[in-house]
Amino acid sequence: MEIPRSAAIAALVELTQRALSGSPPTDPAQLATALGVPPSSLEELIDGFVRRGVLLRTAEPAGITLGRLPEQIPVVEILDILRGADSTAPASGREEQILGILQRRDQAVRHAFEGLTLRSLASEPTLFQGP
Repeated sequence: MEIPRSAAIAALVELTQRALSGSPPTDPAQLATALGVPPSSLEELIDGFVRRGVLLRTAEPAGITLGRLPEQIPVVEILDILRGADSTAPASGREEQILGILQRRDQAVRHAFEGLTLRSLASEPTLFQGP
């Protein structure tokens, strides 16, 4: 089961706030409970963020923490990871039109979030609230 993007971002914000406050690494099972998501789904998400260097697994104490400073983790990178890799399969004419539209959307999102980082999410949560 895939967890909602909002829960994934909430997990990263929680980990960022803990890192900024000097707290020790977080136990993934406790984080899953706090977010109300299945631990196995959160583990899959964590693995993806570890592969991209956003998160690190620690041995002592066992847990997860940020892999980089939060100001070095752009919001668009997080969104890219959550979206997953785009298919590289050849596209038909109709599919190419749709891909073009999606690419323009992605460019608009990148422009809207340009300069915003994980630290921004953790430090100014009202900046990202909907209408």
